[in-house]
Amino acid sequence: MHQSKGRRRLAALLALSALCGAVVAAPTTTLAYGGDGLRGAVNAFRADAHRAPVAGTALLDDIASHRASQMVRLDRLEHDIDYVTHRLNDAGVCWQAVGEILAWEKGWGDYDYRRTAQAWFDSPTHHDIMLGANYNAAGGAWRGTPDKQHYSVMVFVELCGTTTSSLAVSYLRPSRTYAPDRQLVLDRGRHTGYRLSADGFVVSRKTVSYDHRTTRSAAGRAYVGNTAYLKVSSGKLRGYWVRESSHAFVRGMTLYRAYAPARSISLATGAYRGYRFDWLGRVTATRAHVVDQPATGGATARAVINGRAYLRFATGWLAGYWVRDSRAIHFE
Repeated sequence: MHQSKGRRRLAALLALSALCGAVVAAPTTTLAYGGDGLRGAVNAFRADAHRAPVAGTALLDDIASHRASQMVRLDRLEHDIDYVTHRLNDAGVCWQAVGEILAWEKGWGDYDYRRTAQAWFDSPTHHDIMLGANYNAAGGAWRGTPDKQHYSVMVFVELCGTTTSSLAVSYLRPSRTYAPDRQLVLDRGRHTGYRLSADGFVVSRKTVSYDHRTTRSAAGRAYVGNTAYLKVSSGKLRGYWVRESSHAFVRGMTLYRAYAPARSISLATGAYRGYRFDWLGRVTATRAHVVDQPATGGATARAVINGRAYLRFATGWLAGYWVRDSRAIHFE
């Protein structure tokens, strides 16, 4: 069986054993294994064919592991490419093609990575996916049952604008994850979400307008260069990254860096306002101070609170208060 959907290429199902018609109702399963083992076996065939190796990622291995578990529960081989692409899109991955190959065996004894890869290699449709020149990443897993049935899955992905060597710094997952997801505040107006390539380039965008302040959820936070992005995990922008700002932020503190000892700072002349916040970023106290000539002081911490950067002053009238970080404040 070979299916096509958009630019996706799907593999045919493969049974390694002549007992492919045999079924076992509701088998008790063990854990899933094998991303590195399956990739190693497949990359050996790719090397022989002068193909670049596919790299592994935790996300792709997790997708493959869940796919193997799905087939054990169903007790049959069955593609679910919608699940694969849903997981990729939810993680903000920019992909151009996806291929999936499956295998089932029974009665062949202990699991063998090379044997599974050889069976895929010997099948033309699986061979084409396994040696696909444009694929640069893959996840793998196999899952066994007590009666020695083995279900194997490999998910191949062509990531946008990336090479194998760059995958170590890819944006397959946020660099700062929230568990559980945190409340995301989107102010009234237009908000643009971005999908990012593995190298951090914008490859697509989506704009949504709200006629009032809206709350959604955020799965994590990451930097592209010096710009912070929040991963939207609910609503119309689900799966997209939005730039963190005072109009798009998670409540409370998202980044905290303590200074011990306190760092020396200089203050330009002007008016300064300090705040104290509760854990949700609500203001619990405020204090104002005017600096009528350049002054020096200290800061014990820097944090992003409600999408804005603040310094916690250590000295003077504003000691213990958070003051907006600005061009008027400089570290010595």
